[in-house]
Amino acid sequence: MGSISHCSDLAVAVVATRSAGISFGVDIEDAVNIEDEVVAMISSPNELEKLLVLPRCDLPISWRTVLFSAKESAFKAIFSATGSAAAPRDISVTIDVDGSFSVAWDADDATGAVPLLLVGRWLMWRQAVFTMAWIRP
Repeated sequence: MGSISHCSDLAVAVVATRSAGISFGVDIEDAVNIEDEVVAMISSPNELEKLLVLPRCDLPISWRTVLFSAKESAFKAIFSATGSAAAPRDISVTIDVDGSFSVAWDADDATGAVPLLLVGRWLMWRQAVFTMAWIRP
């Protein structure tokens, strides 16, 4: 199993054997501000409120970019584990300033999938935001 991503000048690939028992996803985004329309499409009002209380960061990033990237990596982990294409607004992300994030996914009853909890890490490097989310069995 594996996950890949790229941005304007970087790429990442992560692989593991299925026997490792971990489903994961990775994402890289250029450290630019995500447009209001995109944020509105992917985020719940609760997530947007949580972003507003995060402190200003010394790093040249936008918390909205971290949120977007965390949702991308969580989507990949969920799809790897379930085969279900989760809607971005159904993936609830909570970002922590320590470089971690948590994810809850309430599966659509029609898929038969069970709700999942994921954990993840984010970091800023070379003007890009990297995220990785994973589900432990």
